Amino acid sequence: MCGIYGIVNLKPDDFISSDVLQGMSRLLRHRGPDDTGIFIDKNVGLGNNRLNIIDIEGGHQPIFNETRSLCTVYNGEIYNYKSLREELRKQGHVFATNTDSEIVVHAYEEWGDECVKKFRGMFAFALWDSVNQKLFMARDRMGIKPFYYLKTDQYFAFASEAKAFKALKNRGFAFQLNEIVAGLFLKYSRVPDNENCMFTGIKKLTPGHTFVLQNNELSFSKFWSLEVNKDASNLSRQAVVELVDEKLRDSVESELVSDVSVGVLLSGGVDSSSVAALYQNVSVERIPTFTVGLNHKLDERKYAKLVSQHLNTKHHELEVDSKEILSRFDEMVWYLDDLTSGDPGFFSTYLLSEKVKEVGVKVVLVGEGSDEIFGGYPRFSLASFPFNILPFYASTLAYNTLLNSHLFPRLSDYKEIQSLYKILKPVYSKHKDIFRCITSYEVNYKLPNHFLRKVDLATMAHSVEARVPFLDYKLVEFVYSLPMQYKSSSRFFSLRNTDTKHLLRQTMSKYLPAVIVDRNKMGFLLNIPDVLKKGDKMVKEYILDERSSARIFYSRSDLERLFTAGSNRFADAERSFMLWKLFLLSAWYRVYMC
Repeated sequence: MCGIYGIVNLKPDDFISSDVLQGMSRLLRHRGPDDTGIFIDKNVGLGNNRLNIIDIEGGHQPIFNETRSLCTVYNGEIYNYKSLREELRKQGHVFATNTDSEIVVHAYEEWGDECVKKFRGMFAFALWDSVNQKLFMARDRMGIKPFYYLKTDQYFAFASEAKAFKALKNRGFAFQLNEIVAGLFLKYSRVPDNENCMFTGIKKLTPGHTFVLQNNELSFSKFWSLEVNKDASNLSRQAVVELVDEKLRDSVESELVSDVSVGVLLSGGVDSSSVAALYQNVSVERIPTFTVGLNHKLDERKYAKLVSQHLNTKHHELEVDSKEILSRFDEMVWYLDDLTSGDPGFFSTYLLSEKVKEVGVKVVLVGEGSDEIFGGYPRFSLASFPFNILPFYASTLAYNTLLNSHLFPRLSDYKEIQSLYKILKPVYSKHKDIFRCITSYEVNYKLPNHFLRKVDLATMAHSVEARVPFLDYKLVEFVYSLPMQYKSSSRFFSLRNTDTKHLLRQTMSKYLPAVIVDRNKMGFLLNIPDVLKKGDKMVKEYILDERSSARIFYSRSDLERLFTAGSNRFADAERSFMLWKLFLLSAWYRVYMC
């Protein structure tokens, strides 16, 4: 795990200054405090801040091929690197290290741009091909690892986090708010856009894509898409359960490759508990598990403790309260970077990751991705009656409403509904499976721009690497390919649907207590009403300030009305959540723009 960054001046005789790379490095120090390296070839500069995980002594970056004609900076883990290394050695490649990052240069040398199809893992990298004067870049299939870039008429720059571009101030770049994206954030509490972010001009590389800078032009290529494997449609239910078990175990075991300690962020829900159970099952030692409590009705510590006792893990608990969140709010907001995700769970995960680092653990497994592939939200029951017999547009309308956490459709959502319909309709036309349509959207758009960003930013703020076993692409493809009846037994649509993750619960029933297998999802939640109440003065100051980003979208009088509670608890809950989004956006704006 690392922080990568680089810059290419578009004029060949405009040589790179190391000062720019060092400035970017300082802004990404938290992602890799163990080692720093830069490479400069005339108008091309690459840099890496390394978090030592594999081949601690020998894995310095940037890393080269035998002739030093190829150079890469790389962030992530390629879990099948050992088998790829043997395959490449048989082709005559000579390796200088035992690190997975060296696989990138030799794989590119052997297979060219197609090399990424060989990689199983999470990754974002840039590779300079000096012979062809070509910068080749890639991002993993699920978007677990981030990749931001910026192109002006003078230079092209990239980085693991957008904040690195603050180092380009002397090159004429300054952060500006993308008001269209900010409006989407206030609507969705995330940015459902695979390309644009909160900063004008800064782009994200879409997951499952590569792109090339050559002759000052950018070209993009898609190397993976979520498709159905027809072989999965003719299996018995028992065979499906056994295969899910096998593939999930294989994913967990493959993601344990490390030269440092590996732990689990354990919420006590079925997702993280499944990961902990499968990890402990193959470990000869008691594995370290970590949970956070927030001292309110959604506190899951008792369930996490129950799982820990059942598995005999070495368990660590952390309790935080709203006052601590508020006292460190601006500090934590800095690490939210481009504010792609407004998930309140970021703050509890941030503080828990701080605890993980104190204990001396550098790598954690997390449960993200399970809900999206197994159907962990009530909105997956849109695949049931009556929506399964209504025109597909009705399902799209209802799905958009639930994504927005609204009670009813809104006329103001028309453009978003049309956009969502355009994305989902080809999947539905091909498969006639609403469950699969929802999975496709959640995996391709919601995960990389919401929960995966939260986890990456919160953990890497403390130099902790998070791995995501549920998002091994082989597991994702298999579960996606299964017909709906394997994943849900629900016959009717219900917002109180308790049939979520039916297949995963069946699979994990032999590993975990029934009380864990059967309970509903909660996660590392934050008590938003309590934060807003205890931070009332701070919240008002941030939102009502004349320089506040909230004033771009609403008048002062409209904002003041948000601070008055109503008598309708549903409307009041929505009002409270809107206040939270405005508070978060305003705090972020103060940190990055003012």
